[in-house]
Parts: sequence; C-alpha cells; structure tokens
Amino acid sequence: MDELTKEAEKKLEEEKKQVASMEISAQDIYDIYDKLSKNAKQKTLPATVEDMWDAFSNSSYLVQSGMMSVDGDMITRLDGVNSVSYTKDRSKLSDTAKYLSWGSKLADEVFAYTENKLQDVKWLRRIEVSSGNISLVGYAVATLSGVQFVDSYAQLADLKIDGRAVLKEADIATCKAELEHKLRAESVISSQIQDTLARNAEIAELNAKLIRFTAAALIKHFTDDEQVDSYNDVFKKIAENETVTTTVDLPSGIFAGKAQTLLFNISEYGGKVTISINGMLRNIVVDCMQREVDGMKQKRSAILAKDVVRRLQGKDRIN
Repeated sequence: MDELTKEAEKKLEEEKKQVASMEISAQDIYDIYDKLSKNAKQKTLPATVEDMWDAFSNSSYLVQSGMMSVDGDMITRLDGVNSVSYTKDRSKLSDTAKYLSWGSKLADEVFAYTENKLQDVKWLRRIEVSSGNISLVGYAVATLSGVQFVDSYAQLADLKIDGRAVLKEADIATCKAELEHKLRAESVISSQIQDTLARNAEIAELNAKLIRFTAAALIKHFTDDEQVDSYNDVFKKIAENETVTTTVDLPSGIFAGKAQTLLFNISEYGGKVTISINGMLRNIVVDCMQREVDGMKQKRSAILAKDVVRRLQGKDRIN
C-alpha cells in the first residue's frame, strides 16, 4: 500500500509539473492582466462622468436656453409640464432622481442639441479617424492663441475661442495628423491584445480537442480490445481498468508539433502521435465522455460506443 501511495504521489507531482510547463502559465496570465489593469487605471480618459457633470452644471448657456435648471448637486431637465432630475450623488437616487451618466436621456439630449448648434460654426471642426474596430475623435479649434487640437475635456480649461476665425484645411489636416498618430499607437496595443486573445482561444480549443479525441480513442481501445459495442459495456471496462495506464493514438494532423501548447504530454515518433491516459487525465477524459453521453438524450442502454466516438470526434455534435 505504501508503494502504491508513493507511486500515486509521484504521478501527481509529474502531472503538476506538466501543467506548470504550459506555454502560458497561470502566473504569466495573471501578470499580463495585472499589468493591463494597472495601465488602464493610469490612463487618463478623454472625458469622465465627473467632467460631464462639471460641463452641464456650469453651463449658463444650457440654463439660459431653458433646457435645464441647476440646484446644488441636482440638474433638472425642463420639458414643458414634466421635469426629470439628475444627480452625481448615488446616495440621492430615487424614482424622481436619476444618475447622470453616458447614455442617460439628459446626456443624449444635450449632446444632440449642442452638436446641431455647432454644425455651422467656422471655428470648430470635428475630426474622426478609424482603423479596424478602433475610432478616435478630436476637434480642431480656433483659439486666440492659434489653432489647437483638442481630444480631452481637460484641455478646455484655459481655452479662449476665437469666434470670428475660420479654420483652414491646412489647420484641420495638421490636427488630423496628430489624431492619426494617436490612432497608430492605440492600434498597436489593440492588435497585441487581439493577438493574445486569439492565441489563447486557439490554445484552449486545441486542449479541448485533446480531451475529446483522447476520450474517443479510449472508447475505441476498449471496444476493439474487449469486442463490445454497447457504451455501457465499454464504460464498465474503462472503470475496471482505472489504475491501468492506457496508451492510445491521436490524429497526427491535429496534434503533431503541438506538444508545447498542450496541458498533457503527448509522444511523437515515426509520424505517430500517442498519449498515455492515467491519473488526472483519465478523470478529465471520463467526465468528458459522460457529458457527451448525457447530451445524447437517449437511454444509456441503447447507446452504441461508436456513436459516442463519432460525436467526440466532432461528427454529429449538437454544439
């Protein structure tokens, strides 16, 4: 019994080392996302909810236009006999006081109203550049100190607009070039993230295939070895041999050259790819088989081993 325990512990330790030898370890993934999270926190947003509140509550223009009134930390949207209040203080939210944020009705109405008013002015031009799924927006603004490129709320603090100026195409082109420079930097980061996500998805799918094809190969092994057709009979044989290491063939077209991205060891020799099933891998494979059978919605006694194999290999799969 002591020898068996030692052997089991040895195998468990080997399996732990194999999991730790993945191309992207759990610690590596944590470090990547931790770094991304810290970078995101350090990055200054072009405009925050607090900025929007500051702009709305301090706008004499919006108040004088009759669109809204301001009272402390409450903004009331004036709409005929009806009125709706908005606040930045979450503790004051109620049926009649909503939180002012992006997408709220007041925000949408103010943005639409001001956009319509500013369409014909000559001292302002909206600029947008896109690449793939990224779009950046900025503004060319004529000021008393010359044309400035603006793409964040913080830049408005000391801005003195020259309302009599007319923007020239050359000024707009200069601002657009600056925005495109920022877009290139964003695109590089986005591309790296997308590549990482795609690679992770590819590795995850490959490991899922490894389990499915290993499960199919284990069923085929006992079907051929024991000359049985019923899945129930095959499953009993697998259970009876749970302490026996079983080596099976895997499709070389799928798994050849992929050892470094797999959770479990495979062997490649003479154009063949094999895997030895024991311990943790056996438990995972058996669970996979059982889930597949559960999804067949048939009486287990009527299920044939070959049908389970076909589903595990991707044929006749519902999902």
